[in-house]
Amino acid sequence: MGVDRLWIWVSLCILVILAGCVSKADYDRLDQVRQEQDRVIANLRNYNRELQMKHDRAVSSDPLKDERIVRLEKELEIYKEENEKLRAEMESRFARSDLPQGFTPEPWGIRAEGAALFDSGQHTLKASGQAALRQLAPSLQGLRIRVEGHTDTDPVRHTKERYPYGNLQLSGMRALEVANFLIRECKLDANNISFSGCGEYDPIAPNDTPANKAKNRRVDIRALQVLKESPRP
Repeated sequence: MGVDRLWIWVSLCILVILAGCVSKADYDRLDQVRQEQDRVIANLRNYNRELQMKHDRAVSSDPLKDERIVRLEKELEIYKEENEKLRAEMESRFARSDLPQGFTPEPWGIRAEGAALFDSGQHTLKASGQAALRQLAPSLQGLRIRVEGHTDTDPVRHTKERYPYGNLQLSGMRALEVANFLIRECKLDANNISFSGCGEYDPIAPNDTPANKAKNRRVDIRALQVLKESPRP
């Protein structure tokens, strides 16, 4: 017998003993108290059973768990294979290429120093930058790419009226300028090109020295996908 049930029986015995010396109204009131306690105990037991059932369901074996794990593992393997293919493709396209000055090959595409394309605080391509992009463009054929503009943390000063939103706007307009040039002048497919401006928020070096700030001022041409049956450079 549980402690709570024993307590109820003791209470009843006490009530019986006291029945001879208490009024009928007092007895009825005490009996109502006992009944209310029974209801509270019953509710608590039901609540405890519900919690136990929820716990059991939560920790029980999911019949689809193993299937989901297998599917996710397969997706991960496919992602790794695609990523490795893309890396190998970038190596085959650019490692042997004579890239323009200020451009370096990366596993994901090409990185261009900001000074190789633009004057300080400007988004108009320099003549040398245009020539460099024309040289690079054939190697970008058959790729889906994203052009990303980046800056250092120095605020825009001399051209603040032209770029009221600061580095974020400047980086975005530089990325757009490169993307637009590749489409209009180099005849790359516009459906395969996107752009973004990251401003100062994705640095590759601390902005603590002039040399490090120069590293952060860059345009990344990131290969997202090798298109099927794409022409090779």
